[in-house]
Amino acid sequence: MATTSPRETYGVWALKPFGYERERHEDDPQDPHLLLYFRDPQNPRRAEFKYNVAINVKSKGFPSELVYAIQDPFDHKPTIKVLEELDLGFHAATGVPDTPTATSSLSLDYLRTPDLISITKTGKILPHDVPGPDNDLLDSLEPVIQAAIRNQSKMYIFGFRYRDGKGLHKVHMNQGSVGSFASQNAVGTDGAIIIHDESGWKAVFLAFASQKVPTDGIKGNPEPGAKSLEELI
Repeated sequence: MATTSPRETYGVWALKPFGYERERHEDDPQDPHLLLYFRDPQNPRRAEFKYNVAINVKSKGFPSELVYAIQDPFDHKPTIKVLEELDLGFHAATGVPDTPTATSSLSLDYLRTPDLISITKTGKILPHDVPGPDNDLLDSLEPVIQAAIRNQSKMYIFGFRYRDGKGLHKVHMNQGSVGSFASQNAVGTDGAIIIHDESGWKAVFLAFASQKVPTDGIKGNPEPGAKSLEELI
């Protein structure tokens, strides 16, 4: 079982969202998030609690922008086949790759899962929150979240479960980081937001513009000569 700490487990949470909050620049200029709220049917005695998914919308490092990519429709059949079989609740990944040839049906890797995503080709670099329409990450992400809530969509969110078990974070690419964030690098533990409803499947992929590719197949650290996503997009 993959963990970044003794009780922080990687996997996918199948959920039905009922609301969200987003932090603008004036709310938190350093480390803002979009918080997606849901309840966990696996813990009916805790039904009064609001569980949440914390989605990064700005980096604490430099550059502060994120890379945003959306696939609509999302048609990665191996992933869809696995997700369709999941009940609501958190599902821990097993057999998370330690080598480039290993794989897990409940793990995603932007650089190694075949035909999943080419973040450098389809992603765009967006600031967190700037004046004007359709020019920042919140402008792109909020309509997707609003539609999922309005349509009562089922969402499958890949990331790391909180230590207290009441939510999920790190729903972005989790490899290729440098500096103080390098200790969080890993292979086969990337995040994603995948949505399914009557209109079909769509997926959102996020990364930090500072993250570098390619990465090694053992620890997810940047290879010698790797370039940042900011340089490549």
